[in-house]
Amino acid sequence: MTVEPATKDVCTCSQEPDEALLSRVEDILKSFKGEKSELIPILQSVQRKFGYLPEQAMSRVAAFVGEEESRVFGVATFYAQFKLVPTGRNLIKVCRGTGCH
Repeated sequence: MTVEPATKDVCTCSQEPDEALLSRVEDILKSFKGEKSELIPILQSVQRKFGYLPEQAMSRVAAFVGEEESRVFGVATFYAQFKLVPTGRNLIKVCRGTGCH
């Protein structure tokens, strides 16, 4: 039996801007004024379009509403409605309490 060493410090994520993604985000932003109070509705619109909140989209939204990226990420992680990674076609939830939605 041979054990392969795990690769270390290898990032497979792309640092290049995804122009197609950003173009679709710009289309979404056209229907907003760019006010900070619009942050959640904008994130909801982005998630409706992509099924989750891509990192590059959140960066663009932050610039659009004049917020720090960390604030936008904080909002996205605070609310359970937002997903930071794509979800599968079928979502299964198990409720074991009385306050389930």
